[in-house]
Amino acid sequence: MSTIKKLMMSAAGGAGLNVEDVFSTYVYKGTGSTDQTIANGIDLANEGGLVWMKIRNLQGDHNLYDTERGRSSALRTNYNQPEYAVPSGSGLDTFNEDGFTLGENYNGTNQNNDDIVSWTFRKAPKFFDVVTWTGTGSSAFINHNLGSVPGTILVKCTSTTSDWFVHHRSLGTNGSRPNYLKLNTTSSVTSGGSTIFWTPPTDTYFGAGGALSSSGETYVAYLFAHNDGDGEFGPSGDQDIIKCGSYESDSTISLGFEPQWILLKSADNTSNWAIHDAMRGLAVGQDGPELYPNLSNSEGSGSLFSYITVNADGFSVSGGYNNTNLYIAIRRGPMGVPESGTDFFGLTSGNGVSDPYFNSDWPVDFALKRNTGGDNWVTASRLCGSTWLRTNDNNNENNDSNIKWDYNNGWWEGYVGSTIKSWMWRRAPSCFDVVTYRGTNGTTTINHNLGVVPEMMWFKTRNDFDSWVVYHKDAGNTGGFTLNSFGGFLPSSGYFNNTSPTDSVFTVSTDLNFNSIEYVAYLFASLNGVSKVGSYTGNGSSQTIDCGFSSGARFVLIKRTAPSGNWYVWDTQRGIVSANDPHLALNLSDGQVTTNDSIDPVSSGFAVNQVSATDINLSSTEYIFYAIA
Repeated sequence: MSTIKKLMMSAAGGAGLNVEDVFSTYVYKGTGSTDQTIANGIDLANEGGLVWMKIRNLQGDHNLYDTERGRSSALRTNYNQPEYAVPSGSGLDTFNEDGFTLGENYNGTNQNNDDIVSWTFRKAPKFFDVVTWTGTGSSAFINHNLGSVPGTILVKCTSTTSDWFVHHRSLGTNGSRPNYLKLNTTSSVTSGGSTIFWTPPTDTYFGAGGALSSSGETYVAYLFAHNDGDGEFGPSGDQDIIKCGSYESDSTISLGFEPQWILLKSADNTSNWAIHDAMRGLAVGQDGPELYPNLSNSEGSGSLFSYITVNADGFSVSGGYNNTNLYIAIRRGPMGVPESGTDFFGLTSGNGVSDPYFNSDWPVDFALKRNTGGDNWVTASRLCGSTWLRTNDNNNENNDSNIKWDYNNGWWEGYVGSTIKSWMWRRAPSCFDVVTYRGTNGTTTINHNLGVVPEMMWFKTRNDFDSWVVYHKDAGNTGGFTLNSFGGFLPSSGYFNNTSPTDSVFTVSTDLNFNSIEYVAYLFASLNGVSKVGSYTGNGSSQTIDCGFSSGARFVLIKRTAPSGNWYVWDTQRGIVSANDPHLALNLSDGQVTTNDSIDPVSSGFAVNQVSATDINLSSTEYIFYAIA
């Protein structure tokens, strides 16, 4: 979508904006010096908003800067103190059109060589707003521009000592007075009275009681929307991106989207507030790292709210109190469809200098890693945390502490050598998605967020020894291939129940749905000019495979379907040229072969040549392929 069209649509209430336009979790390493730019894609200079920062590996305050009060003062959610002055050239120094710039370290915002997380919320109708006012000594109506009834409101007096007061739509009222919590404490819900929130909020104002309107004192409020089928986001302008709700212990919460950021608090018990996000880790089956808005503690895990499992439609929580628990959840992005292959797929040999070892232009969600001289393949994904599988065997997953995803520009921590390559994917609509699920026996449907019909899917058990199963649209839904073997198509109604996937679900049957077994699935699709899942019939010599590209394929995967054949991989990192092209096979641990010319570059896709080393163009023989521009 053009920038002009998005701006025109956004003027009509937020329609056309994607979640990545209004929210970002950005992790970075402090430098301690001036002019560290955090380019997170959020326009704070023109649109305004809030930046919330917290040092992760050490004890330190939460630092909140917003465009209404300016960069010269910040607030701390873990204290009841007023805003504190920030010297020029320190802390958050400037609000930019694509993020913000840090000055010298101040209160942990840019501490040298330490890990820091920032959450940026852009002002946008039906998502977020910032409001400031000066108290009059009596209750007041505070106008806002959220464009909907706020789901959550955080209020702080900025000029004197005062608690952070929180209204959440699930807290209810005491008569007509909204009940509330305190962000800087562990206290449970307090019954509403006229001195705090004296009237329920509307889509244009909220009521500030006398304690939130003391004469001459200054205040700020952060307003979070609650979309309930009325969101105006995404390419179609009708999707939700934020929900404020509640649940009981051991619950599954349906949001209508997969979350990337979750704020939690028990309303009826004294407990810490907790923030989880996908950048720092929302891995399925692993304790998620959490930070506590009411504490200065470093990042922790294993507490009340750590057992969170995200899925394509929401999340599940194990443990916690049996009373009301509150949440704010923000949708995972990106929502925008890639415009080129480089928007979701990358190749690298590793930088050999600093972490992350394998660099990309975006956060990585799935990666292959391989020593080209000969070794097992490693596959890993953000949703599976620090665990890995191998495409060349049927083993269950194992753990590797070097698998790190908390980078905005790549993955892996630690040096591994110059012969180690990585192929990296980002989850992106119409191109690629990752899904995890637990088997239930029988036939069932699993939600996904690809947004289009998957044309190729890879399945693997995580906690059981079983082969990889591959669905491909041109082979049909009556069986599948085995990724870790040379074999051909295997008919089996136990895979997909002879049912093709749709743009929102795929069907699995007994052999891909054993009770209590954990699975991961990788979903691929064709996008015009960007990626192509297809098939061809060999002609015995040479032929061009037209993928609709304009500058050729950077990655090509080919398999002979009958009688059998390896899963061969070529890429431009190692060379797709008019001479010999190095190739590997996903089902083998052998080193790459560099002595034959099986594939050639073509602007519309790639060309295949019949040579005995690979046999990828035998006459009258069927092949499937996957290519990325």
